[in-house]
Amino acid sequence: MSGIPSWEGFRVKKVPTSDSKSPKQEVGDREQTVYVEVCKICRKPLAENLIVCSRCGHYVCEEHCKIYQMATLCHLCIVEIAGVDKRCFKVLYGFVHEYGKRRIKKAGKFTDAEFESVLSKLATAKMIERKSFLGLFEMIDATSLALETMPVLESIYDNELETDVGDFIYKLGQSGALLGNIGKISITPKAMLFFGVSIEALGIISYVSARLSNSDGSLGLLAAALGFLLFLFGAVSRKRGAGK
Repeated sequence: MSGIPSWEGFRVKKVPTSDSKSPKQEVGDREQTVYVEVCKICRKPLAENLIVCSRCGHYVCEEHCKIYQMATLCHLCIVEIAGVDKRCFKVLYGFVHEYGKRRIKKAGKFTDAEFESVLSKLATAKMIERKSFLGLFEMIDATSLALETMPVLESIYDNELETDVGDFIYKLGQSGALLGNIGKISITPKAMLFFGVSIEALGIISYVSARLSNSDGSLGLLAAALGFLLFLFGAVSRKRGAGK
């Protein structure tokens, strides 16, 4: 009887895996490991019709894969290739739907530093184009690549609509009517400094002229004060930008 193997103490262990390169099973002296195919993203067991991401080689369910750039890719790989994570998606969504910079920042509760970081990532990914006019005004447009990619990204982040992405889109839609290209133009800190100094100078000149002609110079003083505040705001904004 000593030549008959004993199954006492032998156990079968099931291990979930999304790696398509994993073996179906491994058998040791006292243990058998059976690998169960699961989706890389949701970890749902996959019984049949196994789909493998062309980029990472992992199993993925139908819900979490898309045809992108003529290949079947999982959502995570698409996000990495496009260079658009959740924060970038929010900002890009705003520009694709022609909302202004200030409105997008407010809906997403972005700080100046966070927003600038996202803009840099989107520009690197060639999803937006930043146009400057004499350094005084800036316009940001979504590129043709962004317009082509947005439907895929929207379907990927569709599962997040009950959470912060959905909340962002709701707040963006509650911001009021779109202003088209006018709403996308933003004034730069340099422009604030320029207009602030100009308005302040005109206000002072108006006040001095009014006093010389024995007239009320209160409007000139008010203009000078407003110009100074605009200059001060521009200086603070420029300092914040330099500190990023």
